[in-house]
Amino acid sequence: AEAVAAGLETHGFGVDGVGPSCPGGAPSYTHNAHRSMPQLLADAVNADLSLLGYSGKGITKNASAQDNQTFDLLFPRALPETIGNLWDFNRVTPDAVLSVLGGEDYSPPAPANFNTFKTKYDTLVGQIRTQYPNAKIFLLVGPQIRDVYPAGYASRTNIKNAIEGIQQARAANGDNNIYTYLFTENFDDNKISGCYYHPNAAYH
Repeated sequence: AEAVAAGLETHGFGVDGVGPSCPGGAPSYTHNAHRSMPQLLADAVNADLSLLGYSGKGITKNASAQDNQTFDLLFPRALPETIGNLWDFNRVTPDAVLSVLGGEDYSPPAPANFNTFKTKYDTLVGQIRTQYPNAKIFLLVGPQIRDVYPAGYASRTNIKNAIEGIQQARAANGDNNIYTYLFTENFDDNKISGCYYHPNAAYH
């Protein structure tokens, strides 16, 4: 089996570090995709994994206000920071694509506009479907996403409603290979002890 996973905090950023402030920020030796949730999941089901991960990236906005290269723009690229350097989608034909996005969109200083978020997320799903017409696509809400923080953002509910709306609309148009899943909410300070409050190995 082949799987592609995309999204925020799924890629082992800082997992081998002791945060929140690791020496030198978040040096490369603290990153370890082999200990990430997607790799652990792929190992459990005997799948090969292609992992697309970039901290601080969202669908409508990024962690840095000066950064306008959102995840949908990175998806087609082989090198994420090089415009025009395109990935050859024929190299991998996944059975499943997992997307864990939205956390950055519903983070300070302001939450995403719901309709804009849903529309842009649906556009990304369309990109995925165009490249992988037969794959099962799973739209996930990460365990660290909560309604209580940031206060007033209703992050978990908004992301849930957006992905469920996308799934339902596409199913109504004949695409029955899109699924949604909410990880059990699990925000534990002891499990975000990687660099810059990223998940440690236990959380993955």
